[in-house]
Amino acid sequence: MKRKEILSVMLALSMCMGLPQAAFAEEADVAGTITMSEDEIMNRMKGGWAGEMAGVTWGAPTEFYNFRQFFEIDPDMTIIPEDLVPEWTPETVNDAFSQDDLYVDTTFLDCLKENGPYTDWSVYGKYFGESEYRLWHANKWGRDNVRAGIEAPWSGHYLNTLHCDDIDWQIECDAIGMACLAQPEAAKELAWRIGHVMNYGDGVYGGVYVSAMYAAAFTAQSLDEILAAGMKAIPEESQFWQVQNDVLQCKEDGMSWEEAREFIVDKWENDRCPGGLYNDHFNIDAKMNSAFITIGLVYGDGDIEKSMIIAMRCGQDSDCNPASIGGILGCFYGYDAIDEKWTSAIDWDGTKFEYTDYTLSDAVAANLEAAKSIVEANGGKVENGQWTIPTSDTEGTIILEQWPMDKNPMPEFDYVVSTNGEGNTVYFDASASDDDGIKDYQWFFGDLSFESGQNVSHTYREPGAYTATCYVTDEGGNTGWQQISVLVHE
Repeated sequence: MKRKEILSVMLALSMCMGLPQAAFAEEADVAGTITMSEDEIMNRMKGGWAGEMAGVTWGAPTEFYNFRQFFEIDPDMTIIPEDLVPEWTPETVNDAFSQDDLYVDTTFLDCLKENGPYTDWSVYGKYFGESEYRLWHANKWGRDNVRAGIEAPWSGHYLNTLHCDDIDWQIECDAIGMACLAQPEAAKELAWRIGHVMNYGDGVYGGVYVSAMYAAAFTAQSLDEILAAGMKAIPEESQFWQVQNDVLQCKEDGMSWEEAREFIVDKWENDRCPGGLYNDHFNIDAKMNSAFITIGLVYGDGDIEKSMIIAMRCGQDSDCNPASIGGILGCFYGYDAIDEKWTSAIDWDGTKFEYTDYTLSDAVAANLEAAKSIVEANGGKVENGQWTIPTSDTEGTIILEQWPMDKNPMPEFDYVVSTNGEGNTVYFDASASDDDGIKDYQWFFGDLSFESGQNVSHTYREPGAYTATCYVTDEGGNTGWQQISVLVHE
């Protein structure tokens, strides 16, 4: 199914879902802006954090290693039976203070808060390297690389970590998605930038996909808009996009969620994580686990509990996947609309996330401040309790990037950056070569925006010093990049 068909398919899905009523933006698409009250934004952000906490703690007893208990019951078991879904009690939610899904988020909030939205990826890597919390897989390797002097994005590159396609950035991008509220284009750029601290290719796409859906959830009118925001962020040629698209096709073809889950696993279960699928019987691949998020959203009829339980029963990273769903739908509906069984026992101010100085109230407040800085950096404003948020008239897709199956040299290229001596417009030109052929060029301008093309121009909103990045990809998705200092004069 091609991209142009996705919207019509998802629109049909949303029409038959009978979605609960969500609180929508007070004023939308007026002169290129959206206006929301700070109270409404806070309500949605609280819903995002609370939903994520509920999902991760409800699914925790079934995750990965704990999933092995089900093999003792039935070695052929792939879907968690409904009668083995953990019982929920309201107090369970506070187990989230020791979950990496939550505490890693605070590191990137710290960096964003202290350095601003245009911060270079190496600075995010530095903050990550200084953290002391427990980590595994891509996170652990990425942090170890940074500590060894390998700066981002090399810290997450496949040449330096065999965990680069793992789920890690997908599970900790939530706060960044919320910080880019109602601005999916900014979410794509920021998630792409930070994700390379620990991941590459499909591993980064997991965070881009989820972040874009979080950002869209603040103003979306339906679930199809949220899903579309995630799908539009990812290139069709990537395996990540193809896996998610197969989920949508399964739904269109009338499959049950169980049938869709088995179809996806049979076709795409190719986890390359050391010690993963073929050794310890678990799959931590980002595109596979994102498919379980997509299955939960598509088959959950917009109901938070139903959506989370479907994602959980799909197995594998069965706490992180319902956590992403709970957070996205929590932003969509808002905290006040979430059933109290998920929120009534939340400890807002007494407990801190492990290895951090953040209570939940602190984390939400920091997330709100980060969101203000991004709105203002994009030309919006916050005053008198009202947020005027710029909307974008473009829908960019991140460049193709894939971990090569075989050794493959990165593309080499030269670039020229120039101005006409007046105004804030800068001209970018690149020329690349590669034995596999050059597929695409993409420029990240250092101001939360990006554009594809070998030769492009960009008008900066304000004079100043920026760090732009040119990405080039070959026909197989192997990328090369160079960073460029840009000085925009008054």
